[in-house]
Amino acid sequence: MGFRFRSQFFSIVIIAGLLFAGYLIRIATYPNCLLIKDSDMRLDQEGEPMQIRCRHRRPLVIEGKNGFEKARMKFLARYRITGKVVAVQQIRDRGSWMSAADVGIAWGKMADPDVDEYVRYGQRGRFLYYFPRPGLPVSIKYLQRHTSNNHILTTSNSMLNVVKNLIPGDEVTFDGYLVKLSGTGRRGHRFSWESSMRRTDTGDGACEIMYIERIWVNGHYYE
Repeated sequence: MGFRFRSQFFSIVIIAGLLFAGYLIRIATYPNCLLIKDSDMRLDQEGEPMQIRCRHRRPLVIEGKNGFEKARMKFLARYRITGKVVAVQQIRDRGSWMSAADVGIAWGKMADPDVDEYVRYGQRGRFLYYFPRPGLPVSIKYLQRHTSNNHILTTSNSMLNVVKNLIPGDEVTFDGYLVKLSGTGRRGHRFSWESSMRRTDTGDGACEIMYIERIWVNGHYYE
């Protein structure tokens, strides 16, 4: 989450980093990994995202539908985040074969309407922008640590459509994994992008790259 300050006095810019994640991909392998019970992972937008390091799931190999792109996806941690959608962007860059959508999510006090009304959000490129208004009742550090830009992977076209149709104000839970991607793009360029593992970091590379397996949207469940 890299921040720059503007607005009347400042704006906060989270640098999403050029991190890519899931669109029309084929699974080459799918071994077992650590499973987390729902009782261990709260569906509570007031709570912090839940993260448990994953050491037992082997990487997946994913490919673009035309066969030119290929990536190795390593599972870093089981992850669940619950909060309010503040921005959604469909992606059409060279990584869109993997990442078709970015979703900005706020939680804790930032999901409270009495606080949310003091912040305007927007997305462009792989960036999530914040425009706080004077009178924001929380600190800038709190805002930074309770808002994230999530690059979404999914192997399900139906879940991808759910993500693309999210709108600001939706209450969501994403359940899946934080991952690291490395591979070869359409023109043979090699890349490596790794998800942040902390909610307190800032700067380039501090966004979450998330492979999702389940979604709750306004109480409705999808997988």
